[in-house]
Amino acid sequence: MFSQVLEALLAPGSELWMFNEVPEKEREKKLTDGGLDIHGLENITLVHREGNAVIKRHLENLPLETFDSVSCITLFSVSLSLTVILKVTACGS
Repeated sequence: MFSQVLEALLAPGSELWMFNEVPEKEREKKLTDGGLDIHGLENITLVHREGNAVIKRHLENLPLETFDSVSCITLFSVSLSLTVILKVTACGS
């Protein structure tokens, strides 16, 4: 799974922001049903935010200025459409 690959690659303290219109509880259920052990993540923390990534006012509510770096990745399936924003903690900072 995507987040498990990130767990292996990212520095401790990194955050994986999941920004989409799926309610948090439903999103967590889909992730768990997909095999992700949310509580077993060590390097990354999942942060859930609801919104639409193509609506400017929704994006303006995200604290992007606090991020060391940002990568936007859009994942799509019939059951779950996600925009993932990575907040990566710089190593050695």
